[in-house]
Amino acid sequence: MIKNATRRELQYLIILWFILGILYPTAKHFWPFTLLSGIPSQWLMNMTYASIGYGVLGQYLQKYTICKKEIYLLLLGIGFAGVFAGTWIMSVEQGSLYELFFEGMSPFVALMAAGIFGFVTCFAKQGLKAGSFITRISNASFCIYLVHIFFIYIFNAIGLTVRILPSLVSIPVLAGINFLCSYIVYLLISRIPVAKKYLV
Repeated sequence: MIKNATRRELQYLIILWFILGILYPTAKHFWPFTLLSGIPSQWLMNMTYASIGYGVLGQYLQKYTICKKEIYLLLLGIGFAGVFAGTWIMSVEQGSLYELFFEGMSPFVALMAAGIFGFVTCFAKQGLKAGSFITRISNASFCIYLVHIFFIYIFNAIGLTVRILPSLVSIPVLAGINFLCSYIVYLLISRIPVAKKYLV
């Protein structure tokens, strides 16, 4: 469908996805949407299906949008500010961590995703030196996604958690170590013919 869809059809799909898969599932936790029941409660898109919308959005951004890095950085900034502010305000109000705003199907996370993807795509389109690095990481991304949780379990088992240092230091350090370990697994798997074909 995506391969053969027109630009207008892709726009329609993205708008429909954003309303029913991103906005509505987030808004349903707040008044007056909490008053809805019956048929309207069935309108929201299940997270499993909503995640497909990111692929459609990526296809659209790659195929049709003009490469303006400033716009994508603005989207990333607005998204990050929304996630941070929303989480902070609601967490203070409730007295515990409020996770809704940094879930994968929330509006501000979608803006961040569009910003990051668009920004990275600009480098690839313009053939900059960073493009080849980004392409390699992109090729490895599925394998990294598959194995990163394995390393999280290993880190926890050996006591390597975010509590070993202040969070501002430990989180990026552990994320970097995890990324490096996962990328090494990708390099190893990519040398195995069958695994290379189906896993990477």
